[in-house]
Amino acid sequence: MSKISLALIGVALLFSGLHTGRAQEPEIPYLYYYSFQDQGFIIERADGSNQHLLSAPLRSSDHNLMGGPGWSPSGKWLAWWSRPDAGNITRTSAVGYIFSADGQEQLDLLDDVNNIIDMAWSPGGDYLSVLTTSSADNTFDSYGVYLFDVNARQMIAHYEVQQGVGLNMQWAPDGQTLAVIYLSQSTIIQIDILKMDGSHDERKPVDQPFLAVHWHPDGRLGYVDQDSSQLTLEDLNSGDITEIPLNESHVTGIEWSPDGKRAFYFVGESVENQDLATLWLLQADGTQTLIAPDVDLGISTPRWSQDGQQAVFAQTFQDASSETVKKQFVLYDLQTGTSHTITPAVDPSTFLDSFYVAAGYASSHITWGKDAVWLSTDGSVYRYANETTEVIDNAISSPFPSPDGHTVLFKGNCTGRDSIDDWEVPPCLLDQASGTVHMLAPASHTYHMPFKSFRADWHSDSKWVLIEEYAQPGGSFYPQISVASADGSVHRELTGSCYDKSCFGWLPTQVVNLPLASDPIVNRPSELVLHGHTDWVMAVAWSPDGSRLASLDQHGEIIVWDVITGTELQRMYPDSQQIYLEPGTLGWSVDGTRLASWGYNLATDEEWAVTIWNTETGTVVTHLDTATHRVAWEENTPPPFTPDIVTANGLIVDPGGEHLAVAPFSGYGILNNALTSDGHYLFTISLNFSDCTEVPTVTVQNTLTNEVESQTLDAPRHCVGFIAPSLDRKWLTAVQGGTIIWDLETGAIVFQNYAAGNSAAFNPDSTRLAVANSYDLRIWNLMLP
Repeated sequence: MSKISLALIGVALLFSGLHTGRAQEPEIPYLYYYSFQDQGFIIERADGSNQHLLSAPLRSSDHNLMGGPGWSPSGKWLAWWSRPDAGNITRTSAVGYIFSADGQEQLDLLDDVNNIIDMAWSPGGDYLSVLTTSSADNTFDSYGVYLFDVNARQMIAHYEVQQGVGLNMQWAPDGQTLAVIYLSQSTIIQIDILKMDGSHDERKPVDQPFLAVHWHPDGRLGYVDQDSSQLTLEDLNSGDITEIPLNESHVTGIEWSPDGKRAFYFVGESVENQDLATLWLLQADGTQTLIAPDVDLGISTPRWSQDGQQAVFAQTFQDASSETVKKQFVLYDLQTGTSHTITPAVDPSTFLDSFYVAAGYASSHITWGKDAVWLSTDGSVYRYANETTEVIDNAISSPFPSPDGHTVLFKGNCTGRDSIDDWEVPPCLLDQASGTVHMLAPASHTYHMPFKSFRADWHSDSKWVLIEEYAQPGGSFYPQISVASADGSVHRELTGSCYDKSCFGWLPTQVVNLPLASDPIVNRPSELVLHGHTDWVMAVAWSPDGSRLASLDQHGEIIVWDVITGTELQRMYPDSQQIYLEPGTLGWSVDGTRLASWGYNLATDEEWAVTIWNTETGTVVTHLDTATHRVAWEENTPPPFTPDIVTANGLIVDPGGEHLAVAPFSGYGILNNALTSDGHYLFTISLNFSDCTEVPTVTVQNTLTNEVESQTLDAPRHCVGFIAPSLDRKWLTAVQGGTIIWDLETGAIVFQNYAAGNSAAFNPDSTRLAVANSYDLRIWNLMLP
């Protein structure tokens, strides 16, 4: 395909110096992320203002996984790959893209490059390395290696690797040389060297599959010959070789200090079926010191301080006295040769009931801050500075200090409760100066993922932070991205969703400073977010006139909102806090004076019970239990109700308290059944909410005539569970791992957003959609066809 010019829907940033080619540094920084809803990269300020879209569509319509290297070093180009989600880690069918930063140009360099498994920018310029495979599964046996000069719009080198295993690419620190490392068919580690002149040099340094290949900070290529226990450093320009004998063989890794004057190297071996690991310190003069002898379960990679004078590593070992697995941190001072040990002692089970903590699965994490080093493992978090260890109470995840050291982000118990559920561990912002902790709402459906799948990226101004969490709706993990201000006053969930950090992040300064076009996003649904609940919102329902919205949280509290101003009108509290309410169990009477909420009474262990509320006074009118008042939903007989009814999502109630009818259960609760707000039509979807790719069918039953119709729907691209129809029966929405709207006449998906939800509801005229999203409510102003 030849080079094409795509229609520019919009890109870039509005600066006062835009037309002169000079940009002023904004007070609020810009970020970028890929939006599957908009099929393009969104560029916007951290507070959500000044949104722009970079040339959509940017990928095939059936591709919903993305990754890649992101922005080039100059900021002139944006590169990534996309592919369908095949349900496994195979990279076949992945294709690559290169766009100019102004969105005007797509290069054709990657048009004939298929089955991409890796892409990387050179740190020294706009050179792009691409790795492909011919294998259809994970047993890669044939690779293609490409090297492109993107600015010159030409390929520098291309060659094929036959019968290779475990191939990976490593750029030299100066970005002028690429090392391609793999295990050949004859089990010989091979290193191929590619240079910018297109030359290709093959090396076979050792005759066994154990090799610690790396780049020295000064640009020399390093590897260890296991037979001679020798470290070799080779200058690829001059050909000079330095050989350093090591004290032990079986070296599995080398970690150089920032200045390259010293290094740690790891030694691993098995003695009498026991895995042993040791750590050595190598000085520039060849002197070697044993730092950690015979650690039986493992040693983490040491993390150097910025000045290279200190290092921290974690050890995992079997405690002989208690026969339990334990971890400890060792802080080593290179100047004095002394060490300090921190042994985690906090019992996180005092506020978190999680098998991840109990089993010790949480990985160790080490982060050097401006004036301290932050440590975490197994739910214990520490700050070490000036030879003093401080325990961070109620923190359980990896800590992320801001660049200025003033604020720390972590996951933990900052809700003030005695205990928290392990699927709703929220992010917390700790102001170190005042000790104030701000809670941020956790990602929707975050489930058993408070540790490993949580990371943050602070902006250099220390005022804003990007947060990535993983959610698990229906058994499928997916990333959820948000941005927050350091003081916690702003926390926005982004519509992007990506399995690679390259498709979201802070916009590089060199990109901000480019004189880009300034067309804003158009025809994009605006959003109103309502905050006020202190627990997960489980149900939403519009009043019959569409002026109010009721929301119900997990502990039975109901809030009635003015949907124009976003203000709270009424707050209603249940008689007992021991009521757990399923999604979709909230509905209005036709005159708007009553609400019905439906839940299981844990206090009395009764069947599902209904509470009728007076929306004007906020008081309880009556309670109905399903055992006494339930009328069977007869197959051929519609419920014998008067027109004045209260309808929750799968529930019809006679406000007089004489009758109620409950839609048939499907799986867990009523996720797959829903009623129109007038109670006249029952919708049932044939979709297992744990299956993210199933092609669903929806059946619609007229509750007055008992007539049934059906429609096949487009398969969702993420897990969905709870459904809700529009009053006019034109649209059907589904939420869980994201938000979808189907056109019920064609079955086509007309709206898709990767903001997860517990339940949803259309307003009476189908122009707005309310979604219960974690602790908040989202109201979208829809622009449906």
